Amino acid sequence: MTTTGRSLLAAGSGLTVVLALVLACADGRRAWNVAVTAPPAATDRPIERAGRNYVRSDACRACHPREYDTWSDTFHRTMTQEVTPETVLADFDDVELEFYGRRFVLERRGDEFWVEVEDITYDGPGVRPRVWRQIVLATGSHHFQSFWYPEGEGRKLDFLGVCWRVDEARWMPVHAAFLIPPDYDLGYRGRWNTGCHVCHTVGGEPRLDGPNGMDTHVSEFGIACEACHGRGEEHVLANRNPLRRYGLHEGNEPDPTIVDPRDLPADRGSQVCGQCHAFTNLKTEELKQEWRESGFTYDAGDDLTESRAFLFEGDSFFWKDGMVRLAGREFTQFLRTPCFVDAPPEEQMSCFSCHRMHQDPADPRPMEVWRADMLEVGMDTNRGCTQCHAEYADTKALEEHTHHASDSTGSSCYNCHMPYTSWSLLGACRSHQVDEPGVQATVQAGRPNACNLCHLDRTLAWSSKHLKDWWGVPRPKLDDDQRDFAAGVLWALEGDAAQRALAAWHMGWEPAREASGTDWMVPLLAQLLEDPYEAVRFTAGRSLRGLPGFADFEHDFLADESRRAAANAAVRSAWEAQERSGEKRAELLLTSEGELQRETFQRLLLERDDTPVILSE
Repeated sequence: MTTTGRSLLAAGSGLTVVLALVLACADGRRAWNVAVTAPPAATDRPIERAGRNYVRSDACRACHPREYDTWSDTFHRTMTQEVTPETVLADFDDVELEFYGRRFVLERRGDEFWVEVEDITYDGPGVRPRVWRQIVLATGSHHFQSFWYPEGEGRKLDFLGVCWRVDEARWMPVHAAFLIPPDYDLGYRGRWNTGCHVCHTVGGEPRLDGPNGMDTHVSEFGIACEACHGRGEEHVLANRNPLRRYGLHEGNEPDPTIVDPRDLPADRGSQVCGQCHAFTNLKTEELKQEWRESGFTYDAGDDLTESRAFLFEGDSFFWKDGMVRLAGREFTQFLRTPCFVDAPPEEQMSCFSCHRMHQDPADPRPMEVWRADMLEVGMDTNRGCTQCHAEYADTKALEEHTHHASDSTGSSCYNCHMPYTSWSLLGACRSHQVDEPGVQATVQAGRPNACNLCHLDRTLAWSSKHLKDWWGVPRPKLDDDQRDFAAGVLWALEGDAAQRALAAWHMGWEPAREASGTDWMVPLLAQLLEDPYEAVRFTAGRSLRGLPGFADFEHDFLADESRRAAANAAVRSAWEAQERSGEKRAELLLTSEGELQRETFQRLLLERDDTPVILSE
């Protein structure tokens, strides 16, 4: 079938497509026309609609089979999918769930997936009636898979209040997937149409003000070829000429009818990633109104700054010094990186300095390994930095610089200059704002510093002394607690929700365990099992199960307060019965006999920073 024919069917145009089918038979001459009628378009959900010079990824496959196949392997492709038995990872086999007073009944009917929920469109008297809604779209397939169903007003979608955690193979409330206060309103209604489709599809047209409500159309579900290479119609038409294709293949010049981000200057090429991986606002009211109907004007290769302004502060998405603490916004961080800002254009760092969007045929790693971070071969080692900073490829020079053994995690460039200070989907992520390690940011902005994210068991005073002795970094003024107690202790007990989540995650991070020991972590993780934030409780439970004696510990992070308190007490009791093998230091809230300093522990806990933190994608 032609691309045009597929597009008509994808849009559900209701047109009749006549196909001439030649059927082989005894005489080889019989032929007739068979009329195939496309089903009418669904009117209650967003649809794919070719047009506006988009041709969709299928049109790329014939000429670029390897690129198509490697893209198909990525999580970009599956960021948004129509719901089918092949795309759904979650269990829909007669499932009943109840979280925080909301009840969900999930059911599979043949190839369809349905949910019974309260009719949130009902605003009459009494209890809301319950209705069955068909699940039509799925978001994600890496860590989580979330689902959407039509509300009944045009193509407006509502967010199913539960999502599927892939590695745990379990349902959980959507709240729990993010670091947000328990009572925070995620805004389930119409969120896909007003926000999520922007980065999770290609060629989105919100069409928010139609006569029947939201009438959202997209060129293609998922993050596909034209998101990164620009609209492909001109390229496809031009390259129907085989002589042109041959000439381009033999030459060294790029094809002007399509965009390869790697051929662009570093800033413009990285903007292709930045259209989604950044905090931005449209620059004018006119652009905002235009977006409500037809989406963004930006195409790959354009100057993103002509239509959007980058944001570097606001809400709780940023640490107090302006560094981003929500993952998925790497380009915002990148824009403040000296390797980009201060380098001459020909030496500027770009996203493609480390990342590769199509796996190299010579890459020996399994596809599952490559697609997790989409890094070039070797870019998960110091090669990512030594490709420019070649002097540190020498073992002696590296050790003189880091003051750690060359084969230790303390000599990892990333651990010092891109530590895990961002948060996303129940896990820590590396900062992409390359900077120098220092305690000053921790004191003034609350941002955990690279030294103490490995050496959780050491104080800020300890780190600042080494930074001063080794590199001349000025020592900041510290209060008594910062001088007396380990940074990991303070972040876990006194910190805000982001600091507590990062502390809990790093207590499960092997380099930190090796550097810090683990005995002292158990009471802190036990306390975090009672944290107000589901994400913190989940992370604490996972890290706890990685410690000696707790591999079989069972903990429901969604349990009520009494059961969470009981879990805390049970872990504490088990820990108290263990023999301490690690150091027994007051800065770890341990007596010389290895017992917990309960009064100090409780005082620090009462000083917890309960400022609301909202880190949601």
